[in-house]
Amino acid sequence: CVLEMIGAIEEDSLDHLVHVKLASGLCSDLYVDLWQLYAYPHMYEAACVHLLEKANLGKLNCNTWFMGPERGGIPLAFELARQSHACAGFVSKDAKATSGMRLKGFYPEETHAIILVEDVLTSGGSVVRSWSALLEAKLTIRPVVLAVVNRSGRDFLYVPTPHSLGPTKVPIVSLVELDKPG
Repeated sequence: CVLEMIGAIEEDSLDHLVHVKLASGLCSDLYVDLWQLYAYPHMYEAACVHLLEKANLGKLNCNTWFMGPERGGIPLAFELARQSHACAGFVSKDAKATSGMRLKGFYPEETHAIILVEDVLTSGGSVVRSWSALLEAKLTIRPVVLAVVNRSGRDFLYVPTPHSLGPTKVPIVSLVELDKPG
């Protein structure tokens, strides 16, 4: 795996995983430091190629937007967009917004399709809040979440629907699924 090869995932010698701070700011028994991956741009590009292939999204264009939560989702959204000739943006934390998140500086049109991305998906909370913010902006979200690392232990997330019909189930497509939930 690319992440293991560059040292973004490692184990110690005592048969248990190293306890360190994640790029997402959370602590875990598994070290997943995507900043290590960013240090090798050609490897990051390759990881994004594999993620696009695994998601099997078909041909994309400038009417498609990759958007993720601020910080980790930003470089992922922009690299996926660069490779697929799409657009990119991000959702930012905002205590004044109903969902706690809002679009920041990027305003896709209602007819554009949004694909939500996350670098390290732990609980899925940021993705669900981002999804809500995009719905509040009346945007169309494709029913899939892309992640480099899925630490949630789940294959899908329940996300809000546009008309308060209750949550809908969307698949998580990731490069790495960890066998221990975050």
